[in-house]
Amino acid sequence: MPRKIPFFVCDSFTDTPFQGNPAGVFFDSDAALTDDEMRRLAGEVHLESAFVLPADPGDATGADFRLRYFTGVCEVPLCGHATIAALTVLREQRRLLPGQTLRAATLAGTLAVGANENGTVALTQRSPTFSDPLSAAATDAVTDALGYVRGSAGHPVLPVQCVSTGTPWLLVPVRTRAIVDQTPTDFAAITALSHQYGTFGFYVFVLHSTPASETLPVWSRCYAPLVGLNEDPVTGSASGALGGYLAQHGVLPLVPGAETGFTVWQGFGGGRGGSVVVRVGREADGTIAPVTIEGRAIILSEGAFTLP
Repeated sequence: MPRKIPFFVCDSFTDTPFQGNPAGVFFDSDAALTDDEMRRLAGEVHLESAFVLPADPGDATGADFRLRYFTGVCEVPLCGHATIAALTVLREQRRLLPGQTLRAATLAGTLAVGANENGTVALTQRSPTFSDPLSAAATDAVTDALGYVRGSAGHPVLPVQCVSTGTPWLLVPVRTRAIVDQTPTDFAAITALSHQYGTFGFYVFVLHSTPASETLPVWSRCYAPLVGLNEDPVTGSASGALGGYLAQHGVLPLVPGAETGFTVWQGFGGGRGGSVVVRVGREADGTIAPVTIEGRAIILSEGAFTLP
């Protein structure tokens, strides 16, 4: 008997059609999709996609449902914009209510997700982990791969460094917004270095000011050719990693028991932008708490795939 797989296409981190980051959302209640079928479905819509699946009966974490993420090339452990898209659809279906928090099982762990009263939805990622900062020579190689003038990448207190709150990204601070707006041409070089550092791609950003409130502190772009995305317009997992990174390096002041928020504006240099609110806190023992990202999404289309 043919299987019907409902799907939606959303633009995440925006409330304007054809801006933000497009994502597919697929629902599989009983179709028993295989990994290869999920990858192929994501490839068919040419979008990084979230698959909303029933909770595993043997899951001891108390998850309410599962989320898996695929591009047309591979599975990824965590995708922020596809999560925001999936949560928006669940909210529209009244399966996620304003003020409600649920738990989603992902390859990055079982994470808290919810809908806010102001119409946004939220994903709490893992606490950040950090690799060693890159050396000056390695930073030059990253700069060359991006096609920037040497010396334009890096910052007096912010190194080029791989950080993960579920998906590892190489964070690349640069000197000016004009540098962020330059589009790389050597994606093969970015792919090779992404392989070398065990990261999904490069997240390039500039600070407008020290982020102490929800102002406009960060202007950014993200490149992930390793997973089939030359440019990822607005990247929730990288924005979360950035929050942990700024806290780790003392740029984002944290007080135990309280959260500090700031806004990331990403992708506008590439012609398709959006915004992510990032909230970071500190645990009582001084460690950085799990990072939360918040945003909006709009549903552009819906339908169903039919598979044998």
